[in-house]
Amino acid sequence: MPELWRIDYNSPGLRGFVGELGRDLEEKVRKKFQKRVKEDYNISVKFGDNNMQTYFALYLVYSGQQNNHTMEFTIEQKNHENPEELVIDRFPGVSIHSNSNWASPMSGIEELRNAADMSDEMDRFLEGKFGKSVGERGNGCPLYRTKLPEKYLPKPTAKTA
Repeated sequence: MPELWRIDYNSPGLRGFVGELGRDLEEKVRKKFQKRVKEDYNISVKFGDNNMQTYFALYLVYSGQQNNHTMEFTIEQKNHENPEELVIDRFPGVSIHSNSNWASPMSGIEELRNAADMSDEMDRFLEGKFGKSVGERGNGCPLYRTKLPEKYLPKPTAKTA
C-alpha cells in the first residue's frame, strides 16, 4: 500500500479529498495516542485505489513490536452522473499481520488495547466528519453518505462558440 504523502491534497476530485481526510485522521490519531505510542511513525495512513480514481481504501496502520494492526474504510463515487455523491464503508475491527516469522511472540495486551482503541477512534473520526451512520451493509459494515466538498469538484470550463 502506498503512503498517504503520495497524494497531493490540492489535487482535484476524490483523490484530493482522500488526501486531506487521510492526513486529518493520521494527525488526530497520532495526537490522541502520543503518550501511549512513543514513536509517532508507528501510526500512519496508507491508501489503495482503483485505476479510475473513483474508489479509495484508507488504512490506519499501527506498527507494534511484533505485528501491524490495520483498520480500514473505503470511499466511493457511486456514479458518474453525480460525482459529488460519496458512500463511505467502515469495516469494523482490526486486522493483524505479523512483522516477522512464525516463531515470534504474539502482540501484548497493551499493543492490542492500543489497536482496539485506535479502531474506536476511527469510528469517532468518521462520525465527526460525516454524522451518524445511515445504515449498514448486509455484512454489518456501517455506511455513511456525504457530498464531495465544492473545492474538490471539477471546475466548469467555458464553452467556446
